[in-house]
Amino acid sequence: MIRIPELKYGRVKPPLEDFSREEIVEMAFDSLIGTPSLVMFAELLIDAVGKEEAGKLVEKARYDREYAIGKATAEKLGNPQDLNSLLEAFTLKVPPWVGLGPSNFIYRTEKKAVRKTSSFCFEAQAIKKAADREMQEWFARYFCIHDGAWAIGFNPKLKFKQTKNFLRGDDCCEFVFELD
Repeated sequence: MIRIPELKYGRVKPPLEDFSREEIVEMAFDSLIGTPSLVMFAELLIDAVGKEEAGKLVEKARYDREYAIGKATAEKLGNPQDLNSLLEAFTLKVPPWVGLGPSNFIYRTEKKAVRKTSSFCFEAQAIKKAADREMQEWFARYFCIHDGAWAIGFNPKLKFKQTKNFLRGDDCCEFVFELD
């Protein structure tokens, strides 16, 4: 039986030492059980309002939610403006099954960091199983905006760009964080 983890900033954030690897993997898969329904609802929304309008609605909803979470996180931490604070908070927001650590930052200076995901993303794999190639690209464009929205909510002076995405067929997801 899986213990219910602590929620922090709207995210699952248990101390990893409290859970076995098997429990962490099970939590990850449990959180993605709704993916086929998510794809179905996206398809219904597209049928109702068209692909572009559906994308804009999903993108806005995802962006607004994650932006608010990033902003609330920054407020709890005293609104730091440096890149190191953002990256540290970003690392803490990621669910435990993602395995984000310092080694995922492949390039880092005082004003710029590039984060490369590991070679596997549970969410992307679940969407790939539930959606055809065209829908995968739709999800990559409109659904996978959460990390950028969170980071910009944390620090509005930040420039964020996703340069690679599993759902577009890339071997990883890659993000660029840059301060002016």
